Amino acid sequence: MQEFFTRLERACIELHQPLPEIKEEGLSLYEAQQELLKYVNKYEAVVNAKKLALENLNKKQIQLCKELDRKIQIDLKYPPLPTQAQFDKLEAEKFEREEKFVNLKHEITEIVDEIKYKPNSDFEREVLSSDDMMLSNQNLKMLEFFAKCMKELKLSTEEEVSHLRTRIEDLWKMLDIELIDRDEFRSHYCTSRYIIGRKRQLIGYFGSVKN
Repeated sequence: MQEFFTRLERACIELHQPLPEIKEEGLSLYEAQQELLKYVNKYEAVVNAKKLALENLNKKQIQLCKELDRKIQIDLKYPPLPTQAQFDKLEAEKFEREEKFVNLKHEITEIVDEIKYKPNSDFEREVLSSDDMMLSNQNLKMLEFFAKCMKELKLSTEEEVSHLRTRIEDLWKMLDIELIDRDEFRSHYCTSRYIIGRKRQLIGYFGSVKN
C-alpha cells in the first residue's frame, strides 16, 4: 500500500494537483489496494502522456529552430508542459520566410533567364539550383540583395538594348537599307533576348555592311 501511495503522490506533484480523495470505508484491504492502484494507474498515465507530448514539442522546437537557423529560446522541462503558442509562432515565421524565398527566387530566375546572367558566387549558384535552402536572416538578406542587383542589372541592360536598337535604326537610315530588309532583320534579330546575347556580333555586322 505504501508503495502505491508514494507513486500516487509523485504523480500528483508532477501534475501540480492535490492528492485525490480515495474512499476506503467499507472496503477490504484488497479492495482498498485495488482502488488505490486504479488512481495510481490513472494519474501515471496522464503523466506519461504529458511527458510524451513534451518530448514531441522538444523535437518540433529543435527542428524549427534548425530550419530558421535560430538558437532555442527556452529549455523545455517537465513540469509544467508549455503551451503551443511559441511553436505556432515559429511555424508562422517559417511559412513567411518560405513564401518570401519562393517569391524572390522567382523574380531572380526570370531576370537571370531574360538577360542571360551567369552566377558568379556559390550563394548565387545555390539559389538558382536548389529549392531547399536554410532560411536564416542572413540568407534572406543576401537573397534580397541578389534580387535588387538583378533588377538594377536588368534596368541597365534594357537601357543598353534601347541604345543598340537606336543605333541599328541610325545605321539603316545612313545605309539606306530597304524597309523589307529592315522588317526581316527585326523579326529575327531585334528581340531583347537576341540583342543581349549578340551585342558584339550586331555591331560587327553593321560595321561590315558600312564598309
